[in-house]
Amino acid sequence: MVCSNCGALVDDGSAFCTQCGNAMPSNSASAAQNYDYGNEIMENEINAREYVSSVSSGFVFGVISLITSVTSFTLVGFICGIIAMIRNKKLPSVTEEYITDPMLLADYRAAKSKAKFSKTLGLAGTVISAIRYVGTVLFLVGYIVIIVLFAFFPMFGILIEEFI
Repeated sequence: MVCSNCGALVDDGSAFCTQCGNAMPSNSASAAQNYDYGNEIMENEINAREYVSSVSSGFVFGVISLITSVTSFTLVGFICGIIAMIRNKKLPSVTEEYITDPMLLADYRAAKSKAKFSKTLGLAGTVISAIRYVGTVLFLVGYIVIIVLFAFFPMFGILIEEFI
């Protein structure tokens, strides 16, 4: 049998765990149930650790996105913003009741609120970068249109000089 408290292997028929002293179930049906429950707890805690790790990296990408979107590295800001939103969208599912480690539970709860903020940072960085790209493209198109007008329509230049 497997102890539901510490996961140690215990001889069948033992009343208590030899590692932690936890009371063991008396029949084999509840032992199998405890074993599944123990696996579920272990898998849930692994998911919680992955969640915390993913949120942390997503947060970093969100901050980089926001900072670089307002500097001259707009493309980096756009890409990091998308990565931040993707990292925080594909988070593993976690059930708080199955987290037995108090430190991991605290980290998980902090990561949940950090994930929302991280998504917001990523979205803000992506939107700012996109707006800057659209503005740059419109500026270049306007500049090219003016050059074309001056080059191919000399009367346009004369009209502009009269208004200035």
